[in-house]
Amino acid sequence: MRIILEIPETQEGLYIPGRVLEEAGLSQDHYSYTIEEGRILIEEPERYEQRILEENWEDAREDKALCCLPEDAVRLFCSLGISPQTIREAIAKGEIDCEGNI
Repeated sequence: MRIILEIPETQEGLYIPGRVLEEAGLSQDHYSYTIEEGRILIEEPERYEQRILEENWEDAREDKALCCLPEDAVRLFCSLGISPQTIREAIAKGEIDCEGNI
């Protein structure tokens, strides 16, 4: 199936009509829709949240407080759904050291 959507340049966000979602076998309640690099990306909400968390951790490599964390600690925090901001705050409070130890 080929669907052409015209999206005005001044409009923020994206609305996909319910009938289009139904024809594609998708539900608005079970997926997240985003526009990235000129594409419409349809993901399950859990996968979307995990991808955003992974991107945040990737960006955190340049953060002075977080750049020294071991890669294993970063993977663990990410897999547990812990954000870089949470770890940054814990380091600032002295609850976690720069090696990722609690």
